[in-house]
Amino acid sequence: GACKGGAVKGPTPPHEGRAFPCVRFLGDVREANLAVATLGMSPESLWLAWADWAIHLAGAPGKRTELALQLVQAMATLATTDHSAVGMVLGTQVPDPRFAAPAWQQQPYRHWAQAFLLWQEWWNQATRDVPGTEPHHAAVVSFVARQCLDMLAPSNQPWCNPEVLQATLQQGGANA
Repeated sequence: GACKGGAVKGPTPPHEGRAFPCVRFLGDVREANLAVATLGMSPESLWLAWADWAIHLAGAPGKRTELALQLVQAMATLATTDHSAVGMVLGTQVPDPRFAAPAWQQQPYRHWAQAFLLWQEWWNQATRDVPGTEPHHAAVVSFVARQCLDMLAPSNQPWCNPEVLQATLQQGGANA
């Protein structure tokens, strides 16, 4: 048969031209296991998108300077502003529902929320409009960066979320 390296007899096999078509099964097994581990995302595609973005960002001194200035401005704003409208990204009027509860108005939670939103906005700017980057790759990098940042949001960390801490105290740690 075909897997023993011998000649295939009968109708033209689907893997014509390959000496050992059954070894393709190894690749299929790898792809199936990788799809389960990565929730169907191709690490190669993610790597390609990131490399395209990173290489073009490295070659764009104007964009890097702009990002550095935005970071300095955000840090200065964070240090000097009484963020009375917590949950608002500076420069926008769209509140972030994750930080809408009154508990987020107290320090240090208000500061943490605003710092996170500024950091999130900085990464949004960093992953967009990088000269030379393929638009699809920029969108992929921006999406992945946003997902990673959302995992780190203070609202998703029980020890940084005043709503979770209040519920824990009220229920003696029995909250789920």
